[in-house]
Amino acid sequence: MMVSMALDDGEALFERYLKASGYEIVAYHPDLDTQKRPDYLISAGNKHVVVEVESFNTPPLSTDHPRSGFVSMTPKLRAIRDNFRWSQTAKRHQRPSPGCGSGEST
Repeated sequence: MMVSMALDDGEALFERYLKASGYEIVAYHPDLDTQKRPDYLISAGNKHVVVEVESFNTPPLSTDHPRSGFVSMTPKLRAIRDNFRWSQTAKRHQRPSPGCGSGEST
């Protein structure tokens, strides 16, 4: 069980992401013999990753969002893809106006 060490909302959200993704917090504000201590040292598979979390003033998430705080982009990307396909198909089926780009001179 992961115990939250977060000091602000950004770090709390990051910890929720780590938990949802199966990553482990190795240390919070680890002493890595550097001028500034990073926020986290996490374990990702067989690697250790140093992470600095930045927080932004964003509106709170509504209760219909997934618990991790992240929303799937699939529906939005699908709509963009479908719109792009439709416009590409429409362009292929357009016929040039007479005298425009047909190579004929008047």
